[in-house]
Amino acid sequence: MSQPESVSELQTVQVTLDVIAGPHTGARFEFQRHDTFLVGRGTWSHLCLSQDLHFSRHHFRIEIRPPDCYLIDLGSRNGTFVNGSRVNAIFLRNGDVISGGKTEIRIGVGTVKPPVCAPTVLGRLSSTATHGTILSDAKGSQFAGIQEIPGYELQEELGGGTMGVVYRAVHTATGQAAAIKLISQGQSTSEHAIQLFVREASLLGRLDHPHIVRCLDFGYAAGQLFLVMEYVPTIVLDDVLANEPGSSRIRIPCAVACQLLQALGHAHRLSIVHRDIKPENVLLCRKGRKLNAKLADFGLAKNYAYAGLSEISREGDIRGTIAYMPPELIVDCRNARPAGDIYSLGATLYYYLTREFPFEFGKRNKLAVVLEDDPVPLKERVPDIPPKLAEIVHRALAKDAGDRFGSAREMFTALKPFAVRRRKPRTRE
Repeated sequence: MSQPESVSELQTVQVTLDVIAGPHTGARFEFQRHDTFLVGRGTWSHLCLSQDLHFSRHHFRIEIRPPDCYLIDLGSRNGTFVNGSRVNAIFLRNGDVISGGKTEIRIGVGTVKPPVCAPTVLGRLSSTATHGTILSDAKGSQFAGIQEIPGYELQEELGGGTMGVVYRAVHTATGQAAAIKLISQGQSTSEHAIQLFVREASLLGRLDHPHIVRCLDFGYAAGQLFLVMEYVPTIVLDDVLANEPGSSRIRIPCAVACQLLQALGHAHRLSIVHRDIKPENVLLCRKGRKLNAKLADFGLAKNYAYAGLSEISREGDIRGTIAYMPPELIVDCRNARPAGDIYSLGATLYYYLTREFPFEFGKRNKLAVVLEDDPVPLKERVPDIPPKLAEIVHRALAKDAGDRFGSAREMFTALKPFAVRRRKPRTRE
């Protein structure tokens, strides 16, 4: 691993948005890390153009991960223009001009020196982490070109997502099964960002809860960032519910949600938020005869994005995640708070109960729908749902974070009665 540069030699990539025409001419916005920027007439907008009737309430959103910028038009009435051409979604470059109505915004991409008081660059990674070889085709074509993970043997691919690919593996010394995630790296990812991610993600070792997938190790081998996790032999909720009566199709999802709320309560007490709760990140397994739920990737989404490793969200690459995202994260991707986890868990429970997303997206922009529309009433999807349960789910899905449950514990207390199997009363002989 090459020696890190001194702080004085480091350059930070910066994106600037300069308003060059319209009522806000002269305004300047600077970004040196992953962030979002919302433009429109709505009060949530970072650039609120309330007097420019060309703009919709939520007109367009820019996701920024310096040096990358990705603009998405949020289904605006009059359209968004870049260099004079109407666009729906586009990567922006240095010098591009966004226009609409009387307003024009110029994009700038450059470098700046960090302040003198900036923290020093981390030293060498400490764990298993600095050596590795490329697996040959002899181990199977599915592993061709993948770095060997020291101390582990990859066995089969389990799945993948925006963060990377997960493999089932075996610890060669103990024979213990593990799940290893090989994490994707963006072109703009620096060695310092990778080191920072490993340091931040190592904090997750503090999480010790039966309903959270344990993080066993982190490493960096021959340019490959990896995460070693507890292996969970998963089962599918649909299979569990297949032969259950109607009452259990409500009770079991509520029981799963209660287990997840216990996990959230533990993490939130340690000031750690998940930020990406959705059915794909909930692993179900059997523990004896009981169903056990575990939250996976806990806290990684936030640390991953902060380190500059995440893919910029494309409108066509949302894959349902947006259906579980609280509105405040659409407006500000760094606004990860416990209330956001409550929302995402409410959306996940909604899906478990209905097998449908909380919103009717249709052909509209999904981000705008989450910002502007109310969820479809649960009663319309499940007519026999207990009214109190529907009230609990919709409270968790409140647009305003202050209208949701104040804590995971509070929501757990409200939901628990619906998660308990009701015993049939004994009949007298």
